[in-house]
Amino acid sequence: MLWVGILQALISKNRSFIDNASKLVQGNISEDIILQLTGGPLIYIGCRKEGLEKLRQSVDLNPSVENMETLAYNLYLYSDEKYYESFFLYNRVLKERPKDIYALTGKGFILIQYNRLAEAEECFQNALEISPKDADARYGQGEILYNRGEFGSALNEYKKSLQYKVSDRYNQWIRIAECYYFLQNLTKAKKAMSKALKIKPDCEYAKHLLEEISGNAFWGETLLFDGYYEKAYPY
Repeated sequence: MLWVGILQALISKNRSFIDNASKLVQGNISEDIILQLTGGPLIYIGCRKEGLEKLRQSVDLNPSVENMETLAYNLYLYSDEKYYESFFLYNRVLKERPKDIYALTGKGFILIQYNRLAEAEECFQNALEISPKDADARYGQGEILYNRGEFGSALNEYKKSLQYKVSDRYNQWIRIAECYYFLQNLTKAKKAMSKALKIKPDCEYAKHLLEEISGNAFWGETLLFDGYYEKAYPY
C-alpha cells in the first residue's frame, strides 16, 4: 500500500498520496521505515525541507546504517547546509562498518568538494579494494585524477565507471567528453558530449560545451571552475 502511494505521488507530483498511504500502514510498518521511505519521494516532488526532516526523524528513531546513509545521500544532494551533516553521518556509518562501500564513496565525494584530494583518494581506493567494479568508486577515482589535470588517466577511470554503471551515465559521458577535449581529441569529445545530451536533452551546460567543442574554441582553465572548492574543513 505504501509503495502504491509513493508511486502515485511520484507520477502525479501530489503529496497527498504519500500522506494517505502513510496513515494506512501505520502500526504495520515501523515508523522509522515509513519516514525513510517517504522522505526521499517528498524531496523529489518538491517538498525538500519536509522530506529531509522526515529522513532526520528516521535516524533519530533508529540510527541504522540504512537510515543514516539515506539521509547522508539526500543531504549531500539537496541540503543548503553544505556537506557537514552528510560528512558526519558517513563517518558514523564507517565507525560501524569500516568497509561500507556506500559510505566510503559518499565521504570521498564530499572530501573532493573541500579539495582534500589525498583523503578522498584513500576512500575511493579502499572501496575499490573491496569492489573493483564499483562504478561510483571508479568515477570518484576519475574525479581525483581529473582535478589533478591527469586527463588521460582520468579518462580510463571514467570509461571503467561507464562500463560498470548500468543507468544514469550522464556524468560519465560529460567527463569523458571533457577529458577528450583537454587531450585535444575533438572528434571523440563531440561524440561523448552528444551521448550525454541524449540522456539529458535539456541540459544547458552540455549544450554549451558541445557548441564550444564544435566551434573548436578552447575553454582553458575556465572548465575547471575557479573557486569551485571551499577551503573549509567539514568538521
